[in-house]
Amino acid sequence: MARLRPLFHYALVSNRRAFALKRSAMARGFEYGLAFVIAYAFCKQLWSVMTGPGSARLAVAKPLVFILGALWVLLPLSSSPAFSAQQLAGYPLSRRQQGVYRLLSHWLDWKAAALLIASLACVIALAWTPRGLLHMALAMGLMLVGGICGTALAIAATQLQTCNGEAAKGRRALKMRSNPLFRKELTYYARTLDPYAALLIAMVAGYTELAAQWMTPIKATIPLLLISVTLLMAVLNPFALDAQTERDRYRSLPLSFARILANKHAALAVIFLVSESPLVAALLWQLPWLDGFAVLAELAVILVSYLLTGLVLMRTPSAGNIRIRMGSFSGQGITLELYTQAIAMNALFPLAVLFLARGRLPLLHVAIPLAMFVALSALYLWLLRRQNWFPTE
Repeated sequence: MARLRPLFHYALVSNRRAFALKRSAMARGFEYGLAFVIAYAFCKQLWSVMTGPGSARLAVAKPLVFILGALWVLLPLSSSPAFSAQQLAGYPLSRRQQGVYRLLSHWLDWKAAALLIASLACVIALAWTPRGLLHMALAMGLMLVGGICGTALAIAATQLQTCNGEAAKGRRALKMRSNPLFRKELTYYARTLDPYAALLIAMVAGYTELAAQWMTPIKATIPLLLISVTLLMAVLNPFALDAQTERDRYRSLPLSFARILANKHAALAVIFLVSESPLVAALLWQLPWLDGFAVLAELAVILVSYLLTGLVLMRTPSAGNIRIRMGSFSGQGITLELYTQAIAMNALFPLAVLFLARGRLPLLHVAIPLAMFVALSALYLWLLRRQNWFPTE
């Protein structure tokens, strides 16, 4: 650990300097005021947990624990190590020491200390709820799992960002041995903010299902569709993240346009499924096994409808004007008419399944979506094979 101490010291000094940057009095006043409001609301909620009616204490504490658990996932993603992977490779460190630094460097931040204090206060406040020890253990487990998942995602994102970079001398680069085009597209789309907004909606919807158990396979179609709507921009113009030079490079690849587009759609499908996963997991946990199969069949219909919407509308002139930038939300350049058409087409087939399955036997709630999925998949593959159009700016 002696070799890591100078690196951690530099990281702490860098964080201190970043926190002490000179800002205007108005900016400082706004930040301090916002921090005071958040701290006051948090303390008020904790006081309600400790002094409220016995039956209502847990209802007040659950949203608080869920929010803190989500923050434990987001905190490592919002922090960045003081040294990149290429810079770290130049230091005389073993693989284990590099791993320890990457793991701990995401938590050398004042935000981590503030979140730790808030989490400990929340866990202690749960002692005043019925069966307090059990709820304290569950809350600590949730926050621990959130921190592990957030750290793993942050490390994976760092690896994805540097996988195409040059290796330092004496080190072996992280190479993409299979499906390099698919992984490149997955990296690109994962750097926009749309998937994270969809994931947040799915987490909130999943929490409401776990707390209230109010969804059926038919009712679940609406939140599943809402999540898919937030991801429509990328599928309407899957080349929006590529510069013209990259589009020209596609022409020189020994691949057909249909194959290139299939890689982009495969990456979007993975992001779609990951974004929907919190809600789907909550539904599978709460519903009977037959209803769970119905939810999976409906999800498959929504996915194929989502890809089919992009395949049909991507050639429209207004779709070519959509611009997507890494690190921001998409939607620049889209028209209201195109967005309305995309939402209507994306929702048409899932709502048709909802209408056909309503009032039927539980087995038909699985059979009807599966039949629709097979039909839409055949139509999608037929249209995909006939794509031979390269977009230009």
